[in-house]
Amino acid sequence: MRKINQTILSFSFLFIFPFTLFAQQSPGVANFPAADPPAIPSDLKVTCLTDPNSLQSATTCPVIVWNEYVYWVYSFVDNRVGMSVVAYTEDGALVKRWDLSGARYITNIAIDEKAQTITLIGQAKQAIVVNWKDLYLPIPPEAGTVPSNIHPIIPTGSKMTCMQSADVLGKMDTCYVLEWGNVTYWVYSYIDNRVSFNIVAYDEQGNIMRQWEAPGARYLYKITVEPAEQTVTFWGQANQKVVLPWNQLLVQKSQ
Repeated sequence: MRKINQTILSFSFLFIFPFTLFAQQSPGVANFPAADPPAIPSDLKVTCLTDPNSLQSATTCPVIVWNEYVYWVYSFVDNRVGMSVVAYTEDGALVKRWDLSGARYITNIAIDEKAQTITLIGQAKQAIVVNWKDLYLPIPPEAGTVPSNIHPIIPTGSKMTCMQSADVLGKMDTCYVLEWGNVTYWVYSYIDNRVSFNIVAYDEQGNIMRQWEAPGARYLYKITVEPAEQTVTFWGQANQKVVLPWNQLLVQKSQ
């Protein structure tokens, strides 16, 4: 998983993971132990073969790794001629599944960079070809804490108020921020103490790209990211919260 680095560059942070928000990365293939999958939906099972012409089970399974997700390819419990591609976060949380027909019992996965397709090869060399765009999931944002005294310029009418807990209001040395590619989101309260957050997106130089008034909570306590729902939750005083979809927080450099 990415970690927010405490080294500051123009109010931005260095990521161990080098992806950026505005560029689509290519999928890759890895081999994971067949005996150690994440939680499998009840109608699916692991069936990975050593060879398309054999029913011998393999000790590893080919999986797709893409944008910080791992896509397992399962068979159906009823042994239909189909496969289910299931995407998980690196922590093993199920994000999305795609049920496909045309082949079963995965043996290999082929990536075609030029055609931007993924081919799932199964028993008897039957195959399912999927376009990248049909399996694409955006890189998730990352929430973490940073020193509160390094914040960029705060918009007029807003102030920094970070709570120690949902019920304890006090001066904090750190505050939660959201990082998404090259954009940093700071969450402020309003000077008039209305029950709203002011969510402000900054570029790498600390320039304001966009800001949102998000009513429903005030005095930030923490930020959580929900990859399965593709939402971010901003938690405030008394555990009041504001939930925003990722696409509502997306900003482009031209904005």
